[in-house]
Amino acid sequence: MRITPLLTDIIHHLLHLRCIYKSTLQTGHFTVVRDQHISFADQLLGTHDFATFGTDPDEGGSTVRTVSVAHWSSRGPELTFDIQAEAFLYRMVRSIVGALKQVGAGEMTPAEFERVLHARDRSQCPPLAPAHGLCLMEVLYS
Repeated sequence: MRITPLLTDIIHHLLHLRCIYKSTLQTGHFTVVRDQHISFADQLLGTHDFATFGTDPDEGGSTVRTVSVAHWSSRGPELTFDIQAEAFLYRMVRSIVGALKQVGAGEMTPAEFERVLHARDRSQCPPLAPAHGLCLMEVLYS
């Protein structure tokens, strides 16, 4: 792919991407204890190496990302995970949601989630959340 001056300018002015992941308790994907998975999303805030949760789209690139928003909300049976970062790794959001689902379901302890977050090892990642719940909501530029 040839990068044009316009595309280079757009990339340099990119501030944040915002994604949401939606699921319902009725689908069976999220049989959860709400408070457990909601509170552990806070561990994602800040700058971390997210290599456990994804790969850089540019092979050999950095897997360090800064997450500025990471929280769950619920409305009736619907759960929404909102995450905002300066960039995402390939499959990062679905990987994080899959791990948080395991915490909420009691299949992963909070200590295990923290260990996985800091492992920087893709093989330590729990199963991905299904793709159909993921949506890019916003692209913010300077």
